[in-house]
Amino acid sequence: MEPSASSIVSPNSDPLPDSDTVSIGGTIKTPFAFYVEKFSLTHDLKSENEEKEPFDRYCIYTGELYGPELTGKGCSIIISGKGGVESNPDAYQGGTLQIFAEHVEAAAVEKLHLDAGGGPGANRQPVTGTDVGPRGGNGGQGGRVDVVFGCIFEQAIEQGAELVKGLMDPKKKWPTDFEDKIKQFVGFITLKEIMAAMTIPPSMSKVETMMAAPKESIQPTLIQFLIDLAAQRDSLTNAFEQHTSVEGGPYGTGGMGDRQRGPNGDTGKPGSHSVYILSDPAKLLEGEVCFVHPTQCRMLLDMANLLWFCGSLDEKARAANIYTRLMRRLAFLGDVKDEKVSKTRLAEAYRKSEPSLFILGGAPGDEPISFTLLRAVKDEAHGNLLSLLSGKTIFGDDREKVPRGSFGFYQTAIAPLLTNLKEVEKTYRRFLGGEMDAEEKKQAVRDRLARCDFRKHLVQDEIKEKKNDLDTNLQRLHLSTESIGPAKKSLMNAYKAVEEQVKTGVTVSWEDLMSALSQVIFVHGSAPMVALQGADLIHNALEKLESDSGVKIDRSLLLHDAKDMKESVEGLAEGYTLLKDGGVDFDDPAATKLQVLAEKADAFWSQFENILGKPVLDNLRKRFHDYIAIVKERNAAVIGYTEAVLLLIKYQTELDALAAERADISREEYDQLGADHPTMTAFMKKLYTDAIHTTQEWLYKAQRSYQFVSLDRANVVGDQMEGFKFSTFNSATLISINSTLITRYNAFIEKAGTEPQTFNGLRYDIDEMYVDMIQDSGTDGITHTIEIPVFDIHKPNPFGSMVDIRLTKVRFYLDGAKTDSHFLDLTLKHQGKETILNKQDERFDFVHDPLITKFRYNIDNPMVMGPGTTDGDVGSVGEDRYAKVGPFTQWTFQVTTDNNPGLNLGKVSKAYFMFWFTYYETM
Repeated sequence: MEPSASSIVSPNSDPLPDSDTVSIGGTIKTPFAFYVEKFSLTHDLKSENEEKEPFDRYCIYTGELYGPELTGKGCSIIISGKGGVESNPDAYQGGTLQIFAEHVEAAAVEKLHLDAGGGPGANRQPVTGTDVGPRGGNGGQGGRVDVVFGCIFEQAIEQGAELVKGLMDPKKKWPTDFEDKIKQFVGFITLKEIMAAMTIPPSMSKVETMMAAPKESIQPTLIQFLIDLAAQRDSLTNAFEQHTSVEGGPYGTGGMGDRQRGPNGDTGKPGSHSVYILSDPAKLLEGEVCFVHPTQCRMLLDMANLLWFCGSLDEKARAANIYTRLMRRLAFLGDVKDEKVSKTRLAEAYRKSEPSLFILGGAPGDEPISFTLLRAVKDEAHGNLLSLLSGKTIFGDDREKVPRGSFGFYQTAIAPLLTNLKEVEKTYRRFLGGEMDAEEKKQAVRDRLARCDFRKHLVQDEIKEKKNDLDTNLQRLHLSTESIGPAKKSLMNAYKAVEEQVKTGVTVSWEDLMSALSQVIFVHGSAPMVALQGADLIHNALEKLESDSGVKIDRSLLLHDAKDMKESVEGLAEGYTLLKDGGVDFDDPAATKLQVLAEKADAFWSQFENILGKPVLDNLRKRFHDYIAIVKERNAAVIGYTEAVLLLIKYQTELDALAAERADISREEYDQLGADHPTMTAFMKKLYTDAIHTTQEWLYKAQRSYQFVSLDRANVVGDQMEGFKFSTFNSATLISINSTLITRYNAFIEKAGTEPQTFNGLRYDIDEMYVDMIQDSGTDGITHTIEIPVFDIHKPNPFGSMVDIRLTKVRFYLDGAKTDSHFLDLTLKHQGKETILNKQDERFDFVHDPLITKFRYNIDNPMVMGPGTTDGDVGSVGEDRYAKVGPFTQWTFQVTTDNNPGLNLGKVSKAYFMFWFTYYETM
């Protein structure tokens, strides 16, 4: 199924993108083990076991097995024992055949035959000189066949089971609380593979139909459908068993002597076989099928990370599918490290197999090194999936996040990284060509350790920052939650005084509208909070996060769902009904939110301003603004808390993976490896991949800085890498991307045609309502946030027809303020979420780190920056190391008594910003 352009479907039955298919047939002389993502079988595959013990093992471990369904008579994999011969009449036992297919269709299973029968005993030749001829050869014992498989029916059962679980939860309302899961489930069960095998109940054939069905009727229908799905899955198990032969080999006949024929040999005893479903970890752990390889899984993870880096929705959908596949494939390891898992038959099988898997084994009593490395991959895939589904980029940023550096700054930084990458690539190619000596190899190990430690420190810094974010958002949440009730009460009291004059045009009461308004969040992008598809996954990772990081997470504060809302008062009324029907507690900070695209926010708020625009409603309007400010703060804190948890999970899993990697590569055994050892090859490949990742990160920053300065939404990285082959991705690819970025930037400069103009000292007065608040603060000082909208319907636009406005200086004056020193000292903070208009008046929304500046002026001569003053510089007119920001954002101003002895704001009569900036004019 091709991922749609509007959603990320996970799990998904897609074959993996850009993975080479292994196809083989005919007779193979030696045992084999294939760890591949696609295996095509369209001809019989044969081999003969001619070992006593240990028996030859033949293994196919693949993400997708296909091909037999395309043939007329089907295909067989035959690993029979070698037949007896006159000189050695007893036949050999059948071989050991292991099959793992993460996804296989019923049609392929029906035409696939597995045979590990014993070989035939020899029919003896006649002899002379003895009365009784020789005894016939014994048939070989049957071999062993183990099959582990996954199928689309099992994945559909997992999704349906989630729905059934929700239906049994009395707190959940049907269908309101199930919309996302219904969309996912219906999209999955209407895939061609499922529809070809079974009839979909009419009430579940479309999303609209399923949501319209009563809960009382959908529940039994759903349960019966899951039973039918289980029957389809079980029929595949049965088909594998029926098409598997482990019969003992036929006996050989005795040879003729002078007087009578010798006795026949014995028929071989039957062998054994087993068939396990991938989703049954208990049986997998008690089996001996080493069906996943750490290097293969790490390469898959690298592929998913590269797709995520590309950034298009389609590529992110594919990345999400790979992360999900890895989590399903490695689910047998459990969510946390468990000593019992290390004592299972599968663990012992891995310990014994590690030499043949080219993995350096550990101490006998420890967890198998394979398990440690695989768990690191699984946890990292889990953390990445959460981050991806929450709308983050691979580097943990929001999609609108831009770095603070300028495009020129990043170009300067990238040049040596690209040079270093070419050197690392050259070293890697020399290694593959057998040109690296022992000392160079040891130096590569030391380099890898150093890089591992460097990355570890970076990740630890990120974890420390996210822990701080958790604390900050928790404090914001508690403060705003305490304030929201009184603010709403004050608003309702003001409303009652002018109730007759407030005409909303909807049937829902004003109080209900305000309740709904408490759940509104404004989000960026065309698929806001794609995120919350992954909300259920958060809870699965929390126990491990708390254990590993020592951070206690308040689960009740994690945002778990969001619904789209039309940006209108009518849409808000509908949203209230939707939430009420869904059983939402409006006082719960983490309750389901109503999401509105940020670019529609101005139109949304303007409707309320029109309703409250009369002078007689000024008090209500002020209380409304106070309430909204607290709502915004509370909801921003909820989202901030949730995002910090998501990123903590991502960084903690990466830290765990680095710890596992470092513990592995720091062992002395690596010094003993020959340059031609496959483990060393994987090791050198990872060193190369790490260098690529570092360069990618800075290229990503360069692209975002280009988008910020040029107001161009083009995804240069994604466009350049469209249709790329993972196997051919190298330094030349990244050099080409960098060249394209430079070309695009130069074209932007050329198209501008002229340098931007400058404007010095544009005045922007703030609303009288805020002046009243400043006066009320008197001698206490004040910290307050004011938004400067890009389109303000209540006052003339002082910026006129100027666009692409980039600030170089900002001041904030309070006329009438008093201090003992006759200087007023203020701190100004650009909050980092801003809008910039291009020459077509098209808005571009960005997020970046906040920008803080000090402004100190002489109260008696405010426009002159003389001795004792500090201007509010935030940028320079020409080229700079840092990107210049715009004025359309939330500005926080702070005036403290510590910095202003004798402060008195009680007589402030005017408050206004003054901006210095560059701009382009439009007509």
